[in-house]
Amino acid sequence: MTPRQAEVLEFIRIYQDEHGYSPAYTEIMAAMGWKSKSRVHAVLTALSDMGAIRVHFARARSVEIIPKPHEGNMQAQVLGAIKAFQGAGHMVPSAAELAVYLETSAKIVAGVLAAQRRRAGRAA
Repeated sequence: MTPRQAEVLEFIRIYQDEHGYSPAYTEIMAAMGWKSKSRVHAVLTALSDMGAIRVHFARARSVEIIPKPHEGNMQAQVLGAIKAFQGAGHMVPSAAELAVYLETSAKIVAGVLAAQRRRAGRAA
């Protein structure tokens, strides 16, 4: 995520907390100091593709921030699975190997989900 994308995401989060609904493109545009709604659309599309938000482009004020799973909980689940796997007599990858595998898997899943959302948007 670029710093500008992070800034837009944070603006949306704060706006939603204060108002109870998403900002309009023109409000995001003004807050970022941009002169074009197409730039807002490009950033929102990028954030949607990486799984940070869900946007219903045919509806106004329809940006939904997708919450991240709690990292500590995820680590506990993974460590529990590793211990069970090791207890059954199987070889266990190193922590570094496992971290690379999980990070790569998350990127692949995010890419697949983004492609599915794009196809679903074209079919609608």
